Amino acid sequence: MNLQTPRILWLGLLSSTFMFMVVGFVGAPQDLELDPTMLYVFAGLGVMEVVMSFLLPAHIRRRSYLDAKFAVEEVPDAKAEAMFRDSPPMIRQFAEPEKVRARLGALSWTAFIIELAMGDAVAVFGLVLAMLGGDPMEWLPFMVVGALLIAIRFPTEARFVKALERVYDARMP
Repeated sequence: MNLQTPRILWLGLLSSTFMFMVVGFVGAPQDLELDPTMLYVFAGLGVMEVVMSFLLPAHIRRRSYLDAKFAVEEVPDAKAEAMFRDSPPMIRQFAEPEKVRARLGALSWTAFIIELAMGDAVAVFGLVLAMLGGDPMEWLPFMVVGALLIAIRFPTEARFVKALERVYDARMP
């Protein structure tokens, strides 16, 4: 799985949130005063965005993985201990792990982009609040939360494999 492009995208969006912070501190108008109602509106939208940044990509990823219809087989668990004359416990694993790994990146791509975009949207809410004349204590939390949402989603093969294993309730050999 080639992760170079997702990692470049991840780094670009993460660094954009820090650029938003710089713009908020340097370029925000000093003569405006933020309407308190706007803070509540953006806070509500931000909370909704945070929640959806977990739910929507998980749903998309699940549908994508299930639509791929990977073959799963039951095999004896080599790691489990079995007593004399007992059959070892069975586990589910992917029948063709090479094919699964080859398609995993493409199947994970859409959900990954949506995860990052929703984190970035929270940071953009902070930038908008800064441009509307908000105090840094009002808009900075949006940018910090946006940066954290992006940072926790660093693309690794293990992360995508773990999500696939959860969907199929099967191990990757």
